[in-house]
Amino acid sequence: MAMKHRTDIDGLRAIAVMPILLFHAGISILPGGFLGVDIFFVISGFLITGILMRDMDADRFSILTFYRRRIVRIFPALFLMLAAVLIVATQLQLPNELEKTGWASASAAAFVSNIRYWRSVDYFGGFAEMRPLLHTWSLGVEEQFYIFFPLFLLIVRRWARAYVRQALIAVVILSFLAALVMAAIQPAAAFYLLPARAWQLALGGLVAVGVFPQVAQQSRRDALAGCGLAMIVIAILIVQEDWALPAPWGLLPSLGAALLIAYGEDSVTHRLLRLPALRWIGAISYSLYLWHWPIITFYRLEKGLSLTLTESALLVAASFAAAAASFYLVERPMLRRFREGPSKPIVTAGGLALAASVAAAVGVAAYPTGWRKIDPEVDRIARFAEYVDTGARAAQYREGLCFATSKHPTFDYALCTTPDPRRRDVALVGDSHAAQYWLALQQRLPQDHVMQVTASGCRLILNAQGEDRCTKLNRYVYGDMLKNKEIEHVVLAGRWRAEDVEDLVKSIGYFKTRGVAVTVIGPTDEFEGDFPLLLARAIEMRDLAAMESFRLRSMRSLEPSLERRVREAGANYVSVQDVECPGNTTRSCRYLTQNGTPLHFDYGHLTQDGAAMLLKNFPAI
Repeated sequence: MAMKHRTDIDGLRAIAVMPILLFHAGISILPGGFLGVDIFFVISGFLITGILMRDMDADRFSILTFYRRRIVRIFPALFLMLAAVLIVATQLQLPNELEKTGWASASAAAFVSNIRYWRSVDYFGGFAEMRPLLHTWSLGVEEQFYIFFPLFLLIVRRWARAYVRQALIAVVILSFLAALVMAAIQPAAAFYLLPARAWQLALGGLVAVGVFPQVAQQSRRDALAGCGLAMIVIAILIVQEDWALPAPWGLLPSLGAALLIAYGEDSVTHRLLRLPALRWIGAISYSLYLWHWPIITFYRLEKGLSLTLTESALLVAASFAAAAASFYLVERPMLRRFREGPSKPIVTAGGLALAASVAAAVGVAAYPTGWRKIDPEVDRIARFAEYVDTGARAAQYREGLCFATSKHPTFDYALCTTPDPRRRDVALVGDSHAAQYWLALQQRLPQDHVMQVTASGCRLILNAQGEDRCTKLNRYVYGDMLKNKEIEHVVLAGRWRAEDVEDLVKSIGYFKTRGVAVTVIGPTDEFEGDFPLLLARAIEMRDLAAMESFRLRSMRSLEPSLERRVREAGANYVSVQDVECPGNTTRSCRYLTQNGTPLHFDYGHLTQDGAAMLLKNFPAI
């Protein structure tokens, strides 16, 4: 018997997709809007488990039939979107961007983009807002679930038929525990990979197999469904991107969705969820999810990350228009035409379409330069966006040696902090915005020995909090480091924020009371996007003034008060912004060094040549 269509689940889909859309469109009133994906996982787990269990109970389960349904439901709109993204990307993106988009499209077509994005996450990873296929990671999670879950249920039913519920409960518990551990030690893996997401899909499965108890009293059903809706709303309103996900904070929207599905069908919330507008949005939610992100991304690629309310509204409208066209012209006709019928031809056609989509994407990735004419100088500058992978960057930062990161958290105290008896010791202390100066500072002070104590995301000042690598180095800097009596000067640098100033002043006082001189290097300029790509595009358009629309003015507004407080505390202050834009006028801003190297290789980190140029005013200390 076919599963009864539940209009309230259409409404729940709308509640899932709208926060995602608004969040991605830059509407900041919903900081947890991205949690809509967690709700989708619970819905999928409920629906798929219900379909599989009914077919297995009726002895009519066929893996081919199951995959035919998934292919008809997912492939047409997805492959159309991927093709459209590749076509637009060939005209808008620079070759190195297009190469990445090609590989991302191949990964999305093969449903492994979640693995790709997990492996490519890096401290210098660039802007997510500039990756037009980043949102396909969730499709990878779901498709991997569709591959393994039917086999899991078949095995459990064959060898432990009476324990299907217990098996699903075990999946929820084990996966949730795995998510807790992974969120603590490998946050990217926890966010992107199936083992840490399976509990959300299996939680929906628990609803499908009746683990949530029957409640006869209507008022209690209303209360439980209302609690579920409240949990979702609270999560979307309060959860932040940097909170531990998908566990424990993903539990709020996930359990809320499960309660709504379990008790919402004939509850008071049903009247809300079956509103025609919500049901329509829910019906097109898959297409809306597919199309909204590329539309927003390509717009930002041309106009910048910051969006006005008018721009956000127009992007939301454009997303709905594309989704409606996709749903009415592709998604619904394909579902109606191929919902029933022989499975083998559809599965075969789906496999061929997948292979063709992957092949086309690989072709674009392998030959990213043949789609439009690119000036060689533009291409050369754009290639500096790959600086993070070069030996020059490795020598500049000494990652995993004297620069601890989440990827390489080790720190070699012997190499980085051992004094040199033949020279004066100067300690460079701070985060990645300090590490970028080590080689340039050593070249600027050849008579001195520059020690490097740096870690990513760690402003090493008094009272600073952070991950384990941060707290360890902070204890060293304000503990054992000055037991080395040879240190005469400390250079503090970082990605300074207004809230750092008081603790920075206290840190200066800490060193000065111990007879150690202090120099503070001010913040660099920062940009809304990867600097080499922005610069290459501006040069291609012959409009360098366009760079200023991407420059973050907040970094400029901080410097006057920061410099005043540092000097009042008795430390030297070195402004690098004065070198980058002399006189603080946009007409005077420099983007390249004398040898043609871009100053920055991402939003604000400096290339080696850029660091050397900006330290030209560093005093003889």
